[in-house]
Amino acid sequence: MKECKTCGEVKGPEEYTPRPTGLPSIHCKECVRVKDRARWIERKPKVAIYKRLKNYGLTEEAYQSMLIGQDYQCAICFNEEKLYVDHCHTVGHVRGLLCNTCNLLLGHAKDNTVLLESAVKYLRNN
Repeated sequence: MKECKTCGEVKGPEEYTPRPTGLPSIHCKECVRVKDRARWIERKPKVAIYKRLKNYGLTEEAYQSMLIGQDYQCAICFNEEKLYVDHCHTVGHVRGLLCNTCNLLLGHAKDNTVLLESAVKYLRNN
């Protein structure tokens, strides 16, 4: 039994993960998990900004402008869920911001407008 240097609780050895050096950890598994999660939450927005720039050439200012232009809503269903960058797979240009469902809808249809129009016709007739 030993005391965690973060939370101060006395815990058994199974509550500690050995460090890569082989030395015993001074922080319990729970405290390490909480600290790692906090680090990820702090880093996540920076990662998203970097990926949008790298993958789509979309600066943070351009992304924020698109969000405002779409009133923070999906361009198709107007849902206010988390929005993803939609882009043309042929040319690569950014078309807008979509919720996950609408983004998957276009992706599964492979951006085929004839197929999507046929689906609309089917829905209207049935």
